[in-house]
Order: sequence, then C-alpha cells, then structure tokens
Amino acid sequence: MPAVQLTPTVQNKGVLDSSSGQFILATLGGVVSAIHLRLGFGPPLISLVALGASAYFALRNPKQLHANGPRSHQLKQSWDQIDRRYKTEGDASRFNDARRQSELKIREYNELPNEEARRLADLTRRQREIQLKYYLERFSLVTAKIKSVGSARKATLRSHGINTAADISRQRVEGIPGFGPATAALLLSWRSDLERRFVFNPSQPVNPGDIAQVKSDIAHRRAVLETALKADLITIRTAAAEIQRSRTDLTNRARAIWVEFKQAEADEKVRVFGDVVARRWVYGVACVAAFIVAGVNGSGPSAASTSRSSTNVPSATSNVSIVASNNQSNVGSARNVSAQPTPGQAWQSIQQAPSRLDRPSSGPQQGAVEGAFPATLPPLDPVREVKLAPQPPADPTLSVAQAPPNASTPDPAFGRLKDLGFTASVEPSWSATSLNGLREFKIVNHLPSDNRLDPMTTQALQSPRAIARNRSFLGGWASDPACRQGTELTISAEEARTEGGVCTFESFLPSRSGWTVRGHCQVGADSWPATIKFAVSGKALSWSSAKGNSKYYRCG
Repeated sequence: MPAVQLTPTVQNKGVLDSSSGQFILATLGGVVSAIHLRLGFGPPLISLVALGASAYFALRNPKQLHANGPRSHQLKQSWDQIDRRYKTEGDASRFNDARRQSELKIREYNELPNEEARRLADLTRRQREIQLKYYLERFSLVTAKIKSVGSARKATLRSHGINTAADISRQRVEGIPGFGPATAALLLSWRSDLERRFVFNPSQPVNPGDIAQVKSDIAHRRAVLETALKADLITIRTAAAEIQRSRTDLTNRARAIWVEFKQAEADEKVRVFGDVVARRWVYGVACVAAFIVAGVNGSGPSAASTSRSSTNVPSATSNVSIVASNNQSNVGSARNVSAQPTPGQAWQSIQQAPSRLDRPSSGPQQGAVEGAFPATLPPLDPVREVKLAPQPPADPTLSVAQAPPNASTPDPAFGRLKDLGFTASVEPSWSATSLNGLREFKIVNHLPSDNRLDPMTTQALQSPRAIARNRSFLGGWASDPACRQGTELTISAEEARTEGGVCTFESFLPSRSGWTVRGHCQVGADSWPATIKFAVSGKALSWSSAKGNSKYYRCG
C-alpha cells in the first residue's frame, strides 16, 4: 500500500480518546499502588504487583485498543473480504492451466513434420513387408481350395473380416467360435505355400497410395491442432483480461480502505491520550509524584500522633523534662532529653514495669491523666523512619571503548570472544577489531547492538548457551550446498551483499526463531525498505522477506 500523509479532522482535536476512561482508571490504580508501597500498607510484593498491573493497562498501545473499535473492526472485515476475493478471483491458476495445455499442443504441432518424415522412412524400410501384403491380398479365400474348409466355414471367416490370405493369422482364426487349432493350422499352411512363391522386387518404388495416406493423416492432424490452438488463444486472452480486471478493481478498493484506515489512525492520534508517549508521561509523573508526596507526608502525621501521646505520659525520672505547647500539638512535640536510655534499657524497663491491672487504685503515682502508664516507665522517642545515607548511583554499563586498557592482564572477554569466533586473537587491549567483534556477539545473542561491556553482556559471554559466530547468520553463503560457485552472499553486522545488490542493516529486533533485521535494500535502480528474517539450521540459512524466501548454505 502507498505511503499516505493525511491531516486529522478538526472535530477530533481536543476530544478524549475512546480508551481514555480505561487509561484514567489504570492511572488512578497506579497512584494508589505507589502510595501503598511508600507508606508500607501491606506487603510490598502486593503493591508492586498492583503497580505493574496498572502500568500494563495504562501503557498499552492505543492502536491495539482502537483495533477492537467498531470502525476499525469494520475496516478489518472489509480488508479480509477483499483479500479472500483477491486470492480466488485474482488467482492465475486457470491462466496457467490453459497456457500449459496450449504449450503441449504447440509442441505436437511443431513435431508433425518430423513425424511425417519418420512414417515415410518407415514405408521404405518395410517395403518387402508391404509388397508381401499386396501379394497375399491377391488370393481370395472364396476361390481357394483348402482341405476341410468349405463354403460355410469360408462365409464365417468373411463375416469376421478374413477375406484374403493377408488377413489370416493364428490369433484371429482361433478367436472365431467353432474354429480350433486344427483349422487354424490348415489356413496358415495355405498362406505359407503362397509366401514361398513370393519374389521381392527391391527396385519397385513405395506405393504412392501409402505415401498419400501418410500425408493425409498429417494434414488432418495439423488442421485439428490449428483449430484447437485458436480456441486456446481466445481462452488465454479472456482469462488474462478477467484476472487483470479483478486485480485492478480489488487493488483500488484495498487502497481506499487503506486510506480510510490511515485517516482513522490520524484522527485517534490527535485526541487526548490518543498517543502512547503522552500516556507514558502522564502515568509516570502521576505515580512518581504520588510516591514522593506520600513519603514527605508520611513522617509528619505519625510523629505528631506519637508526640501527642507522649505529652500524656508523666515521667518520674529527674533527668528527663518534656515541654509541650498547645499550639504545637498538631505538628509535633519538642522534647529536651538530657540522659536518654538505649533501646535495650527501654525494653528492659517495659518488661520490669507493672501492668495496668497491677497498678494500685489510688496513690501518688496516679497523677494527672486517667489510664496513663506507671511513673516507673521511662520515656521513649517517637517512632521515626530510618533511611540509608544517600549514595551516588553506580553506572551499571561501562563502554569498553572508555575502559582503561590493562597491558599485563588482558580482559577475560577477549578469550571468550575468540572461542566463539568473533575475534581472531586475544589482544592486550580493546581495539576497533575487538569492539566490532563484541558488537557482532551482542547482535547475534539478541543484545543491544552497541560496544558496551555491561553485566548482561558479561553474563551472556560466560553462558554455555552463547551463540557462536559460525552458528549465526554472519559469514559467507552460497545457493549450492557444495559451494562450487564460491561465496554468493556475504552477511556482516552492517550489510548483506551479493553481486546483484546490497541490503544495509539499520536495527536488529528480537525473534524467537532467529533474527529479524530492518534495513534498506537496493538492486540496480530499485530500492525499498525491507524487513528480513534470518533462521539458521546447521549449515543452512533461511532468508525471508516481503520479496520472497531463499535458502543458502555456509561456505567455509
């Protein structure tokens, strides 16, 4: 289908996307999950699962959601219907069948002169046999005198097509009811007597009647074939015109649906939340803001409640004084501690303190507040959040091009790259050749196509399941398994080149069955964007693209 640049309709600008309701609900779920995770309400794993589920529903590509809409669904049904009609009405099988039948007739027609020459030569070769046949036809069975063969038996023989001596054969005579081997032997004996009296004349020319019969047969067959070929030509032209007309009509309809589909996509993109990039920004900012705000506000209320409760606890310890003001009770309490017990001492004091049930009903310890702890309980600090000291984040990925070389001890990655065939030797430091080998290793093993030696790349290098270069699509290939014509296709991490053209690679996509490459191909003056799929099985390489499928074999 052609590339279409359409302008969105004005009435769609500023309108909510058809799937915006689902996005808003998923975003609210993500905000709630972030708050729960920050404040520690429940197990963190549940909050993380809820956050991941909300992210999945919020960040799904709107195109997938639009595909299930009424308009997109109707366009897809129309497209599938045209596709089925194209496969039936635009199929060239009837044209090919008529063409094959015509080609057979054309070969037969062109063979007629050779067949005529063979039959005339056969007449010359069989001249003695033909002269003998004409000689035996001169002796009629009616006038012949044969023992035990009377007029009744002769009439029976004539009724079965045996009129002369040339017509007599054992098979024909014994096939007549009432005639056995004895009668057949008598008739064959009569014919043998006549053959012994025959004299062959080699100077006698071929019978003109036989020559005329051969030429007549050839002329009749030629006329029949010419008539059939004229009819086939009409059939082929009619089939070709019908197929071309159907293909043109269906292609025009498909292009109209394609333009309408692209217009629908353009309309959806200009709607609010109609683009996946906008959704990612809104969802990310909302969740991060909720997480930060919940962290800032989470320590205040808890500290305030703890301070308020601590103002109601009297203390009998002389070295602890608590100063609380009414105007500060909502934001926290100030405490001046001159000698603070350790957590172990506090817990020991709590264990040694009498409980509420053991407290005396009256006395000087029952001071200011009803239901307070005994005076022997030491004051405790309010609950506070413990945070680790901020540390600068470490860069998990380090480009090997920036790593300082170690001349004494080569990088262990060199040996592994050499074992897998991506470098020819172990080098003392990283060079352009080794960096290119590292990039090829990452491309072959479905990693990002760069020259960074990150932990993921190091783990892939050490894995026993790492894919070697001779088991990938890289190298030289030929269409012949024995490579008798030499290398016909050379594939590197940058391009695939043959004598006819070249395909340059732009990006590598993950694929379960092999490798998927996007690039640009050029053969002569023709160029086109291409998506190519490579699959390697042993020494065989399968090349699949929109232009067709090919199979190659590794050379060397």
